[in-house]
Amino acid sequence: MSTAFRKKTAIALLLLSSSLASNATVQINEVMPCNLSTLMDKDNYNFSGYIEFTNDGGNDVNLKGYTLVHFKKGSSKYSEKWTWKIDTDFIVSKGKFTLLWADETDKTNHAPYKLDTDGGYLLLKKEGAVIDSFAYGKQAPHVSFGRFGTGSGYMEPSPEAENTTAYEKITQCQAPVFSEKGGLKTGQFELNLTCATKGATIYYTTDGTEPNSESKVFDGGLAISKNSNIRAIAYADGMLPSAIATNSYIFEDSRHEECGGFNLPIISITVDDHYFNDNTIGMCVVGTNGVVGDKECLSSKANFNRDWKRPINFEYIVNGEQVLSQEVEAAVEGGCSRGTSRKSLSLKASKKSGNDELGYHFFEAKPELTHQTVHLRNGGSAYTKVRFRDGLMQTFAIPMNIDYQAYQPVAYYINGKYNGLMALMERANADYVKANYGLDDDEIDLVTVSDDNGIGASKGSADGYHELVEFLETEDSQTEAFYNEACRRIDMDEYIDYQVFEQFIANVDWPGNNTKMWRERKPGSRFRWIVYDTDYGLGIPGFTNIVTSEKNLILWCRGEGPTSWASNKAWMTTIFKHLSNNPQFGKKFTTKFLIHLTTSFSEERINTVIDSVTSMVENEYCADVHTSAKEEAEHMRVFALERRPNILLHLQKYMSTGDPVDFELKSNVEGAHFTINKETVEGFKGKYLAGFDSEFRAYPPVGY
Repeated sequence: MSTAFRKKTAIALLLLSSSLASNATVQINEVMPCNLSTLMDKDNYNFSGYIEFTNDGGNDVNLKGYTLVHFKKGSSKYSEKWTWKIDTDFIVSKGKFTLLWADETDKTNHAPYKLDTDGGYLLLKKEGAVIDSFAYGKQAPHVSFGRFGTGSGYMEPSPEAENTTAYEKITQCQAPVFSEKGGLKTGQFELNLTCATKGATIYYTTDGTEPNSESKVFDGGLAISKNSNIRAIAYADGMLPSAIATNSYIFEDSRHEECGGFNLPIISITVDDHYFNDNTIGMCVVGTNGVVGDKECLSSKANFNRDWKRPINFEYIVNGEQVLSQEVEAAVEGGCSRGTSRKSLSLKASKKSGNDELGYHFFEAKPELTHQTVHLRNGGSAYTKVRFRDGLMQTFAIPMNIDYQAYQPVAYYINGKYNGLMALMERANADYVKANYGLDDDEIDLVTVSDDNGIGASKGSADGYHELVEFLETEDSQTEAFYNEACRRIDMDEYIDYQVFEQFIANVDWPGNNTKMWRERKPGSRFRWIVYDTDYGLGIPGFTNIVTSEKNLILWCRGEGPTSWASNKAWMTTIFKHLSNNPQFGKKFTTKFLIHLTTSFSEERINTVIDSVTSMVENEYCADVHTSAKEEAEHMRVFALERRPNILLHLQKYMSTGDPVDFELKSNVEGAHFTINKETVEGFKGKYLAGFDSEFRAYPPVGY
């Protein structure tokens, strides 16, 4: 298609829009794909994109049976995004403005699709005849696109009201500039705000709310001497308001001073408090507008069980200096941990919020990766206190061939209030696959296994998973052909390392829960597993009836012996059970486990990882819970060291031949434990794995 033809097509669409608008009774009046915080949909209590209709006729019009077609705008042409025949009553009242929420919800006055933020074209049709059309350009947060006079353009949003002045281009006032950048501060200072746009007026807030033209006018320096969150916006005649600028100023408190000061990055969230704590719309409280959660532990109604997103400003402060300040959306995450006072949050950037990537590389172990979403994690429901458990355990996985979540401990503030030590981690969802493998949502199958919800696909389809299980359960597991076919469906090197990791830490909240696997959606692709939520690993004080360092996870993962909620149903353990019946798998699994006992889980590395992580979080742990992280993690160290000889005994039982291997007994400060060295492993291999030529990929350590 020639460039001239594409231009003529675009012009024809716009002329069609104008000509139809002059005759239409029902018209599309305004669209807002990037409704970040303008108007909340009171059906779902979310900020969703919308299409506004008007009716200048003499009667109400029911659009049920009409068809709405959405074309998205590519780099050079329009292409169809979706077509929807309106199948419920949708009344556009005469003389009024009526909103259709485009939020993928199957409700009255809601479309089961979303609007494209890169620009698009809408057609409203009845029985094949075009009733109205509407073209809009690339969108930005807090800005809508609507009709104005005989034209259309960008404008301040006016849902359910007369449209405001529209501009051909997004012509915004320059954002306010702060004389002092956000970060750690000492002593009082004077803060000044300026704007490069001539004649602009600056408005600001100090309570976390978004500023607007009704906020305080900045007319002189602000004295800052305590934790403060300042948000500012600028207005000028003849243009749209500026973007909102936000800076947080954090001062060292007495508890941090007593504990050695800040040595971790700081996350500062600035938010309208109603979005977190209001009884009706607050997503972090029980509130009065809740629903029952999807787990037994969430059987009482609560707002925090809702699938809500709230606009926030996310600042990241490293070595006292602000390195990121970005508008994003936050949502409560987790299972049973939602019931704890300190909520886990996902922090997501998107085109809706202005940028679909977070503007900083957070993780030393994966320094080149960019992320759309990160997980601010509270430490899980098993431990409201030991907030570094999951991060510590996943650190062991760094040199292994596993899809693990990178970890960075942080100090956490909301609107200047200290909220303690938290774990910043990669989020174990489609965003993880995008960041680590460059695959989009529509290119993958992502399957989740949950003790309460069973098996389902959050992206793509679970068909490949069910086909894998059917194969494993119906074919002869003793043959070499069985193993080869399993390897065609599973990235076996990764799966075995994944099993080794989870079984060593004795994660008893798995595998029938907290299990996710993904594959690229194309012929020949293989499943990989993502490690997440390991809080029940490395021993649970007070839960010795469930797990001790002697726990045989090989049997647990086969659904044999004493089981619990995460392994007591056949579908939870069927993959490992059938694979572990195969001789080739058994030898490779055993060999790799032995190798990892002398590398990833050697006594030296256990001590190194635990010492490194606890030293990193010690100051913040002290400031948060007033105890020592090193002391709190000691039971994990003892559990891990005691686990090593028990694993060898479990492997010996699994291979089920010959007499027990002779172990050298060694005594140290933690008490008696078995020494496992390379000579012990080689002796084991010679006795139980004779003739097996082990081949597996080497993954050099990164970071630790």
